[in-house]
Amino acid sequence: LIGMPPDKYDVWVKITVAHGTISAVLRDGFEIKGTDLKINTTSLSQGVLRQTYSDTITATGGFPPYKWSIIDGNLPEGLSLCSDDGIISGIPECSGVYSFIVQVEDSCIEPRSDTETFIIKINIPEFYVYPNPVDLNKGNTVRFEGLPDNAEIKIYDVSGNEVICLRLMRKGIYY
Repeated sequence: LIGMPPDKYDVWVKITVAHGTISAVLRDGFEIKGTDLKINTTSLSQGVLRQTYSDTITATGGFPPYKWSIIDGNLPEGLSLCSDDGIISGIPECSGVYSFIVQVEDSCIEPRSDTETFIIKINIPEFYVYPNPVDLNKGNTVRFEGLPDNAEIKIYDVSGNEVICLRLMRKGIYY
C-alpha cells in the first residue's frame, strides 16, 4: 500500500506474515513494501544423456507465489521448467552444454522480477563391455551398456589393426 489519506486520521492496519502478525497505527500516510525479489540458485547440476534429471531454482522476497519462465536460450531437449515451482526435470535427449536465462516474477499487481543465466551440461554416459576383456577367438557374445545413439565401436586385433568398425544407429547396426 502506498499513499496519503485525503484527511488526517489514524489508519489501523493488521498485517499477517509467515511468522506472525504485525499490528500498527499509521499516521500521515503510509507505505508497505515487500522485499526485493531475488533468484537464490547460482548453478544447476549436470545431467546424463537419457537418464532422469531434476533440479530446482529457488527465489526469495517479493510476494509469492512466483511464476518461472525461460526468456532466452533453450533447455536440453527432453527437459522442461515448471512455471509454478522452478523445477527443471525430464529425460535429456541430447548431450551438450545449454545456456539459458530464467526469469521469476512475483504476484504483485505490478510484478517484480529477477533473471539469472544458467548452464546445464548433459554428459554422454560411460559405457561398459561384458565380458572384459573380450576374446573374440572364442566366439564370445559381447554386451554393450550405456552407449548413446550414433555411437561408433572399433574392434582391433592384437597388433592394433582395425578389424571392424560398427556404427550404432537408433534403427540398427551399420558396418
